[in-house]
Amino acid sequence: MPARFRNRDEMNRLIFNLLINFVSDLGRSIPSASRWIELTEQEKVDCVKIKIEEILPIAPGVIAAYFKLNERKYFLITGPDEINVNFDEGLYLKEIEISAPIFLRLVCELGLPVKRQSSKTKIYDEVLFQHEVEEYPGHKFVDLIPYFHNILIFEFDLESAYINHRLGNLVGYLLANNKDLLPLNFPEVILNQYSNLFVQNFSTINYNILTKSLNSVHWRDVFIEIYRCIEAVFHSFSLQSLHNSFKSSLSINDFAKLLEKELKKRPTEEESLITIFNGIDNGTVSLIESIKPSSFSDSKNAVWFYNIRNNIVHSRPIHEEVNFEDEVWETLILGSLQIVEQSHKACV
Repeated sequence: MPARFRNRDEMNRLIFNLLINFVSDLGRSIPSASRWIELTEQEKVDCVKIKIEEILPIAPGVIAAYFKLNERKYFLITGPDEINVNFDEGLYLKEIEISAPIFLRLVCELGLPVKRQSSKTKIYDEVLFQHEVEEYPGHKFVDLIPYFHNILIFEFDLESAYINHRLGNLVGYLLANNKDLLPLNFPEVILNQYSNLFVQNFSTINYNILTKSLNSVHWRDVFIEIYRCIEAVFHSFSLQSLHNSFKSSLSINDFAKLLEKELKKRPTEEESLITIFNGIDNGTVSLIESIKPSSFSDSKNAVWFYNIRNNIVHSRPIHEEVNFEDEVWETLILGSLQIVEQSHKACV
């Protein structure tokens, strides 16, 4: 997380330096001067009290975060012009207008850049010389907003079912229900499966990774990020009996860390997948088998699944480039998401 800013002078310098640096290649002189964003006395107090709690980079120019102000919790996302939060009544998110202190703090603490599409001439002519007016009160923050990525801010109602969800969980849930914001054209059945996983809020799932899969630009990247969510519970399947035999007071996670750190022992991926596949339901088995090539007809489903992963992440001569038709990827991804759900349920 970026360094916490408390000094307004520092924040103002940062914002205006971003603008000055952005237009520097115009070759025009820019006078050195003090520039700042105009704040009321109450806004100055609020500026100090804003506390960023969690930050999640999603894509270039797209960042999500939680922050608190005056004991209220807020969710923000930069980039989109709008996002639908009304598909689930339990969200209880109310969009609010951005204010000067919130803008000042967020640009600095999130490290928001100037939009690449911004007009350098307009910034030079309309922003950088405002300080020369008589009795300069400071820049209106609304004059600066157009040059930065859009910031949407929502206030949590205290009754929200998601107020304590991890940030990656909430972001993924919103994206799964705002498919126009996604790079890939996911079928509705896949988006529903994503939503189902986000709603269940498994403590064992890294929702930042699951959200990254949803926001990937290639099918192979979607698959690999989902695979990582399955990989996260390999130890629960491979080491559980050993953990039980030791009657260790350590959690299964800490036990796995200890074995890998001290004894260099870690779960064997293919064996772990075989164990997991032995427990998945018939519907998921049918999905996987419907796209398994004939060249793997004599291999276990888990072996073929693991082979896909290896071919994507490795480039040795033995590995082949993975090129599936969209329909095959969609079936594979749906089945993989179902395996995530079933494997993590088994660990609860």
